[in-house]
Amino acid sequence: MPSPLLRSLGVAAALGLAATLVACPPAETPEQRLARLRVEVAADPSSERLGAVQAAAALGMEGAPVLELALRDDDAAVRQAAVTAFTGLGPGALEALRKGVVETPGDDSLKIDEAAGTLSYLATPEAVRVLFELWRRDDVSDGNKASPALGLGSRGGEALVPLLIEGLSDPSVHVQACCAMALGDTKTPSPEARAALRKLVEATGGKGYAGGWAELALRSLEAAPTQPAEQGAGEGAD
Repeated sequence: MPSPLLRSLGVAAALGLAATLVACPPAETPEQRLARLRVEVAADPSSERLGAVQAAAALGMEGAPVLELALRDDDAAVRQAAVTAFTGLGPGALEALRKGVVETPGDDSLKIDEAAGTLSYLATPEAVRVLFELWRRDDVSDGNKASPALGLGSRGGEALVPLLIEGLSDPSVHVQACCAMALGDTKTPSPEARAALRKLVEATGGKGYAGGWAELALRSLEAAPTQPAEQGAGEGAD
């Protein structure tokens, strides 16, 4: 039978082990960590959501699903942090989204919507080139194609304008139409964008899928405030 001293030492050791376990809980599994971040990225206040975005970014591609959720946040600061984090993941992130758009069967509209929506929110030239691949697909519905185009121009800004103008001359009518949609949303329309849309309207007579969207976009840009460069050119001509 153990002596009182040994029993005391045993109890002390057990208490010490218990205290250590409380102070140092078992490490989260990757699945648990991702589940926790999914909850935090939807929490209030926005500072907690920003923290979840930063934590997800540190996980690399493992954190991409959390960043995709943050791209749709109501808070512009959270969305911008997610865009920055996502683009910082490198080519692997873009390739994963490309597979979701290009290698997904046409009837899996939910997966295509998720990937295309993320590309649209990223709104970088590299992301839009992947959207071109989606717009060229014959097995994807018009709705799935048009959805990521709407609002793309306002999110991407001037950096996307040359690429969207280029898309107006693409052999695919859907690429032409979707680029016209996006150009119609640009906040600072350029003379080049107006000229390219006008050319497409003249070529199509403003008819058909691409021609109709080009005409609507041109009307939108012609009603928008003129860029300072255009104002200066007009004043000089007078």
